[in-house]
Amino acid sequence: MTVSTQPNVQSMIVVVSPEQAALSWHIFEPMFRRATDTTHGSWEPVDVLRDILNGDQIMWAAWDKERGAIDAVITTRIKDIRGAGNVLRSRICDVMFIAGDKMEQWLPEFVVVV
Repeated sequence: MTVSTQPNVQSMIVVVSPEQAALSWHIFEPMFRRATDTTHGSWEPVDVLRDILNGDQIMWAAWDKERGAIDAVITTRIKDIRGAGNVLRSRICDVMFIAGDKMEQWLPEFVVVV
């Protein structure tokens, strides 16, 4: 599934399916390693892949349309906040990991899409 809000922007935010993530992990793993290295061992790239495959995290990619290249990878997690009696009070979207380059080009689009 491709998601984009503005056809004239250079970067397009796309959802990466779990199947696509697994098939192209050799491309994504080094990018995620940049992000997981900052967790001091709490996370490894394989942990991120596991969560993507289990549906616990959603993977996104910032695609540079002009260059035909991925500038960044992002994962998000939807979290339900429940109150008394397990009643759903709200739902939030946590950005778990961001790794890549050229953030100034794709971040505005990411904020709008996500």
